[in-house]
Amino acid sequence: GSGAYGRDPALPRATGWKESGFQQDVVSSVGALGVMQLLPETWEFVDAVLLGERTPRTYQGNVRAGVRYLRWQLDEFGGDRRLALAGWYQGARAVRERGLYNETKVFVRIVLALYGTVCGGSNSPSAIAAASQRSRSRPRPTAVTNAGSRSMSSGS
Repeated sequence: GSGAYGRDPALPRATGWKESGFQQDVVSSVGALGVMQLLPETWEFVDAVLLGERTPRTYQGNVRAGVRYLRWQLDEFGGDRRLALAGWYQGARAVRERGLYNETKVFVRIVLALYGTVCGGSNSPSAIAAASQRSRSRPRPTAVTNAGSRSMSSGS
């Protein structure tokens, strides 16, 4: 198989780092959960529609659901990383109908800057878990402070 992080593991790693600094216990102001900062309704969509089974509400389950959702966004946007990340952040429909909000552009720029630079080469969930354990001993990255900034309104 292609591993828990799919064909392009650096992209979900960069996303997880931007979203939470690999902290599973982060809950944003809008209720997004875990390492990948999934909204509960997004996690339900992934389980029901994309995976066809309920993933455990754990670190590993959060990562699995997040990776699958990111792959869905990549499929929706023909493999375009920038648009897939925008869809992740503000929703695929909003990207198509309104283009990228300013805060979405910032999010995408940061994740793409991180892309390929986090966690080295291994594809395995245990490698990410190890990175998570190490990150606990470091101060949180400043990016974590805006992990909950995602807008659920039709806004901007």
